[in-house]
Amino acid sequence: MPPIPPNDAERVAALRQLELLDSPGHSSFDEIVQVISRSLDSSIAMISLMDEQRQWFLASRGIDVRETPREMAFCNYPVALGEPFLIRDTHKDTRFSDSILVREGPQIRSYIGYPVRAPDGHILGTVCAADPACDKFDTSHIDLMGNLSTLVEQLVAAHVLTLELDRIHRDLAAEKERLEQVDMTFRQMERIARIGAWDYDIETARITWSESIHTIHDHPIDQPIDSQTAIDYIVPQHRPIVRNAIRAMKDGADEVSFEADIVTRTGKSKRVHIIGQKRKECEGPRRIVGVLMDVTERHTTHLALKRAAEIDDLTGLLNRNAFAAHLDETIQRNGGGARPPHLLMFDLDGLKDTNEIYGHTVGDHALREISARIAALAAEHWSVSRWGGDEFAVTIPGNKPIEAIQKFARKVIDAIAVPIEQPCRTIYLRATCGVAASEPGISGKEMVRRANQALHLGKTTGMGLVHFYDKSFEQRKQARKAIELEIRSALEQHRIFARYQPIVDLRTGRTEGYEALLRLTSAAGKEMTAAQLLPALVDPELSRLVASRMISLIAADFASISRSAGTPGFVSINATEADLLGGDYADMLLSTLAAHDIPTERITLEVTETMLLVNDLERMRAVLERLKAAGISIALDDFGTGFSSLTHLKVFPIDKVKIDRSFVCDIAQDRYAHSIVAGVIAMARSLSVDVIAEGIETREQLTMLHEMGCLMGQGFLLSKPVHASDCRPRAAFDETTDGCLRQN
Repeated sequence: MPPIPPNDAERVAALRQLELLDSPGHSSFDEIVQVISRSLDSSIAMISLMDEQRQWFLASRGIDVRETPREMAFCNYPVALGEPFLIRDTHKDTRFSDSILVREGPQIRSYIGYPVRAPDGHILGTVCAADPACDKFDTSHIDLMGNLSTLVEQLVAAHVLTLELDRIHRDLAAEKERLEQVDMTFRQMERIARIGAWDYDIETARITWSESIHTIHDHPIDQPIDSQTAIDYIVPQHRPIVRNAIRAMKDGADEVSFEADIVTRTGKSKRVHIIGQKRKECEGPRRIVGVLMDVTERHTTHLALKRAAEIDDLTGLLNRNAFAAHLDETIQRNGGGARPPHLLMFDLDGLKDTNEIYGHTVGDHALREISARIAALAAEHWSVSRWGGDEFAVTIPGNKPIEAIQKFARKVIDAIAVPIEQPCRTIYLRATCGVAASEPGISGKEMVRRANQALHLGKTTGMGLVHFYDKSFEQRKQARKAIELEIRSALEQHRIFARYQPIVDLRTGRTEGYEALLRLTSAAGKEMTAAQLLPALVDPELSRLVASRMISLIAADFASISRSAGTPGFVSINATEADLLGGDYADMLLSTLAAHDIPTERITLEVTETMLLVNDLERMRAVLERLKAAGISIALDDFGTGFSSLTHLKVFPIDKVKIDRSFVCDIAQDRYAHSIVAGVIAMARSLSVDVIAEGIETREQLTMLHEMGCLMGQGFLLSKPVHASDCRPRAAFDETTDGCLRQN
């Protein structure tokens, strides 16, 4: 049974005195419920009142009933306890697990409620939110609910004042003729529940203020006020509102109501709500009477709530939800022009390392600094957002040519690259940008998807640059999806197999080892190479499935290769970044080798330079060092095409380097390629690292590599990839066959 609130009879009596139960409600309460729903992203939001038998909803969103029996109400708990009440998961709470509201109907999993009190202190009910998802709310939301509860209490207090004004109005009804002006003022005060009356003579433009309005404006009571002085108190940007209201009354409007900002005589900024109504006289309307209320506190609360709902606390920029709304508005206003709006997404590189090395406080400082730099470069009417943890977004309305957008994006990237100086440390960050343009019929969500696609593709092909979305991205994505489906089908139907390309001693022609190459027979019967399959292997889960299958195939083939090839020195296995960072790759590889009695020293693991540029360098190095300690050799593939190659040889346990085929192909025609290859060979030899040249296709290349001192190589000149059963021992070059190998 839910708890019974203390002093329940007194509390219900106080509630009934307020005359809120079964009332038609008010739009202000509906707005508060909408704020709760948006701010907490909850499917259900309510302002509930509790009498003896029922829970009645003053305002609600997400439910289609006006009241429920009291015994089933979650709100009994915050009302009884007199404090905020939070349920993260009703399924784990014995008080609610059997509730009909949990098992049926809205199927509530999460709930948060905050008591609402009457002006005399009695608890009337709650502001609350609920949702069918568990852990929807946490303690960080309690302050927001407290602010909203305070706002409801202020509205209830205003309602109390309105009730009191009703009583006064009834008492004064007998004096209607003598107090007609007072009666009209009170009826207007009833609408805004505030104080201060004014009178304006249309013919003479003379204005009269009550004492309270003098006080609100800090204007001496003994000094008269004229209409121009009254308007001068209004801030310049709001003065047209006042003049238009007076003009509307002169032109026939019976009533006006508006809000404006004022600066008092002592320099204080305030927000006021003004209502004016014509006073009917026998010869026609000659006067406007009205009330003025100081709503500064309410307006400030509203701005604070709006800011909390729209602004990122850390950076002061728009948050994701607010930015998305601004983007949609920009598209609606400017989406159809010759120069459409553009969305720019910036992704930071290096923030994760900063957080891990120096802590999140330093990382947060860096984010604030980067935010300030971006905001300083953006024009005043552009929207700037912190889109995610290390992503920023900028909307540029449709008035800029492509060149200007490119220039702005470049400025932001350059500004981010400027080192952030802090005491005893310097933070280095860089960024990549993806850009998407609006098109007729395109949504903001689609623009975000396109900009992100350009950004993520750019990070793999050109970090630190500006990348514009192109429709060819979709074609590549579709092609990648088709390959992914082909691979998954091949895994299920066992159409994946390995081919083995000999790695040859360039001095003797003897086979030193084999590189295992991924192959797949498509559903149409066509053999596909690893290069064709690679675009789909960016999917970490799929890459690990293929890696597991390949290791099993290679292990099964190893005995056949040893028998056919006469015990080769080693077999090379290719690994991807997803494989090595997957967590179980080393265990899987070592256990498979052990199960097939394959010595680890007969295995070489090939990794690429780009894999050694991942954010989690320590984890990558730990995996490689573990495999190296187990006896497996590590080869650095595609050497020279990445960054910081010398650093890689120093930091990682590299035993071999493989010169990329792009350099080998050009060594006979390009002196720069020749110099690079010669330098790599000399450097590797000085570090006692083995060198393997890839892609040898002509005898001229073979001769030049031999003369440079390269000891091993592979390529179509030496042998095409073959099945495990076709591996044969080779011991010398056949001079009569243009470099083909002679079989023993």
